[in-house]
Amino acid sequence: MPGDAVTDTARLLDGLPGHEPVVVFTASLLSYLSAGARTAFLGQLDEIARRRPVAWVFAEAPGLVATTGLSVPALKGPLAGRNGLYLVGASLRDAAGTMTA
Repeated sequence: MPGDAVTDTARLLDGLPGHEPVVVFTASLLSYLSAGARTAFLGQLDEIARRRPVAWVFAEAPGLVATTGLSVPALKGPLAGRNGLYLVGASLRDAAGTMTA
């Protein structure tokens, strides 16, 4: 699907049939986005999560994931400042605004 992760994610996911949970996978996406664009991308996930559950599965630099506000136990220490490694995880978002990692 063509589109921009920062502005089109919710619209593209809204176009999928059904109401089942959807999975969004990213690998190194956050490294290409500015801080504001990272916030906007997560806002897109939150927007669609108001209508259907969304699982964000990611392989991203830990230091960039730490800037998203996602509560990941691995980011409570020095790993939060590292960008030479990958953090692999998942975040489930739902209509109640719940984010779990």
